[in-house]
Amino acid sequence: MTNCLLRAINSIGFVVGNSGAPLVYLLTCIGAIASASVLAGTCQQNLVASNPDSAYLVHGDGTVTDARTGLMWKQTSESSAMTWAAALSAAEASTFANYGDWRLPNIKELRGLVEECRFSPSINDTIFPSTSNSSTWSASPHVVYGDRAWLVLFNDGNASYDSRTAVKAVRLVRGGQSFGGFVNGQCGSANGVASVSAPSGPALCTSGSAGAVTGSSGGWAWTCLGVNGGTPATCSAPLLDVTPPVLSAISVTTSTLTATSNEAATGYWIALATGTAAPTAAQVKTYAINGAAGVLARGTGAMTANTPKTFTVTGLNANTVYDFYIVAEDAAGNLSLRGSARNAVDAACTSSTVATVQLVDLSNKMTEDFARAFADGVLRSTFNVTCANGRFGVVRLPNVVNGVVGGNAYALVQSSCATKSVQKNAQPMVTAATVSGVWAIRTNQTAMLVDAMFGPLARWVCD
Repeated sequence: MTNCLLRAINSIGFVVGNSGAPLVYLLTCIGAIASASVLAGTCQQNLVASNPDSAYLVHGDGTVTDARTGLMWKQTSESSAMTWAAALSAAEASTFANYGDWRLPNIKELRGLVEECRFSPSINDTIFPSTSNSSTWSASPHVVYGDRAWLVLFNDGNASYDSRTAVKAVRLVRGGQSFGGFVNGQCGSANGVASVSAPSGPALCTSGSAGAVTGSSGGWAWTCLGVNGGTPATCSAPLLDVTPPVLSAISVTTSTLTATSNEAATGYWIALATGTAAPTAAQVKTYAINGAAGVLARGTGAMTANTPKTFTVTGLNANTVYDFYIVAEDAAGNLSLRGSARNAVDAACTSSTVATVQLVDLSNKMTEDFARAFADGVLRSTFNVTCANGRFGVVRLPNVVNGVVGGNAYALVQSSCATKSVQKNAQPMVTAATVSGVWAIRTNQTAMLVDAMFGPLARWVCD
């Protein structure tokens, strides 16, 4: 009797949706004083059974029905202990005694099996033979601790909770007047959201209880198990890709930029004047889309994995060196490190210096057109200009007749540089005095190259 009274007092610390539970235990003990004639397996002396044999209908197929609740119980525990998630699954899959609606009992149903007149085990050992003192899982999750669930310790009949991954005994129940309605499992906020690590906690399930989360290169998967026979929900989340693309084989000219990405991505590139401060990877993307001060050319385009991508570049000068920058962004939004390259300039387009200036004697080799030009007073002289890099051109001066200049001086160039114009006229237009001044120093190359009219024309040939 003392043991019973102590249990009633201790039970005040555990109330699950039934504030009258301690009173029930206490009344049970008081009832023990009045009667000891009803069996509950093996009761301690002078204690009345709280779950007497007469409360159960034994079916002879390994099941019994509690006449008070209508619940049908499996008389023996499952053959092996298991985790909480495994217990829920095992109950759902069981077809014991040809019934297909077995489930895990909620904590109130399971606690209802506790026999108050005995311990070790605290259960009617006639109706439920071979019951061990082990803790037994209920289907009730802990409200505060999302990774734990309630259980009953059948050594003394107390209820407690433990981690859902702990291994406990399992007893099945079906039908009857359940103390709680079924709850269908429902996926939580983590469902469908890419994650680099396994989702956990309350985000797994909005309702029901979460099974173990499994994962692979394809993503994460888990089940929100229904409660009290509720339907489970299958949930998943893709694996979050956090690895950025890698760029290689970057090469540029003033008309193309070629690069390779190791995965499918979108490429973003810009061209800046040589010596401009290098942008960050994020700036390269932004400038390629929106432009910015100092960005001389820009573009974007799809890049196929491990396949060279050539972007078309327009608006740049073929004989100018530029700094090119490129980044690649994959479908997950991972941005590559910034790649860069500098274009080479065609030797024919590079600037050079004047090597020689030589007056041409055209007296014996004038063409008919040039002879007529001289006769008309338009041309006075032609000077060959040779550059240090091999480029070649001429500077031509007009004739001066009676103090009147017969046209403007100009330079012609022969070059393979496609961006260089063929002719440049003297600016400002020559006068009789400026032409006569050059003619006077025609044998002095140094003086001619510093002359205000002749020098710029000669140097233009080599620029």
